[in-house]
Amino acid sequence: MFRSVFVIGLVLTGTAASLAAQQADAVATPGQVVRLRQGNTASSVGTLLSAGPDTVFLMTSSLDTLAFLRNSVTGVDLLMGTQSNAGKGAVKGLVIGGLVGLALGGITAASQDESDFFYVDPGQLVLSGTLSGALLGGAIGAIAGAGSHSPRWVSATLPKVTVQPGAVDGKGVAVGMRLRF
Repeated sequence: MFRSVFVIGLVLTGTAASLAAQQADAVATPGQVVRLRQGNTASSVGTLLSAGPDTVFLMTSSLDTLAFLRNSVTGVDLLMGTQSNAGKGAVKGLVIGGLVGLALGGITAASQDESDFFYVDPGQLVLSGTLSGALLGGAIGAIAGAGSHSPRWVSATLPKVTVQPGAVDGKGVAVGMRLRF
């Protein structure tokens, strides 16, 4: 039993690492929505128009064209769609619901009397209140989080543009672009 759990864990870890490595190799191409970062200033989001050897052109949602010096761009992120916030909502709801359930279980345990006909051990009341609150809060949080989505950004690079002296005949300039698929 332990070996199968260990092997499954290794396979999942290897799969996650290979997927993370594939996402790190993403190259932003013209027409894709990107987020350009420049040092400590705010990032700019828009459609990549072109990426030359010295300038990067970006079209924003207000149809303005922005030009950036390629050397000043410190990071590029590629928009890969949206993702649901159900997981984040479930975790928040689980914690908040668990704390509320813990408080209610403690209040219930403190308010009962040992001479009552229906007496429950205080530890059981606190535990059941905490677990019930966490379960209910997690479910409500997951449902609420599923209704909201946030953009999913993946780290990317700009296409590499190289200029090399010497064409086929040794005279002129050769221009090349390396694309990865």
